[in-house]
Amino acid sequence: MIENESINQVNFRTMLSCMSLPTSIGILECSFEDKENPLVSLLLCAQLLLDAEVSFFVSDNISRDVAKEMVAKTKAIVSTEESADYLFLMKEDSTSKINRAKKGTMESPEKGATCLIYVKEISQEPSSFVLTGPGIEDFSFFPLIEDFNLIEFSHTFAKVNCEFPMGIDFIFIDSLRQIFCLPRTTKIERKVQ
Repeated sequence: MIENESINQVNFRTMLSCMSLPTSIGILECSFEDKENPLVSLLLCAQLLLDAEVSFFVSDNISRDVAKEMVAKTKAIVSTEESADYLFLMKEDSTSKINRAKKGTMESPEKGATCLIYVKEISQEPSSFVLTGPGIEDFSFFPLIEDFNLIEFSHTFAKVNCEFPMGIDFIFIDSLRQIFCLPRTTKIERKVQ
């Protein structure tokens, strides 16, 4: 991956915007030669979030080469899911790892982890789940995510974020470089028909 400071700055602003407006879906920029790499989203986010001061965990379902590249580019420390500041997960193994991620303490809630979940595609179509909370005017719909168990995730999300300000923030990324963020302050509920 070619490092480009201007791309990193644009992507950082995109990520901040998506985190402050949980209803928005952003698109991460990358160099032309990286566009064909389906995991480029993971590497772009790693460049934004990781440095020598933080630790991260990479799911076994993600290529070891990706983890090595993250270490080489960022100098961050590889850790376990229980102690990592950032968890890079695939959708199929996210629930068990999320439940073990650190949630911070009442004195230091900022020590809660951030989970990045790689999914096949984040759709612009709404799901049957509603999002409410800071940064969301009235309510919005959680986007459809292909082959993602939103019922199970909504229960896990509620469980790990039930003791605010402690909790875990989430970032969804896909093969199209789309990004969708869920801060711990967001509430997810199934829409009653």
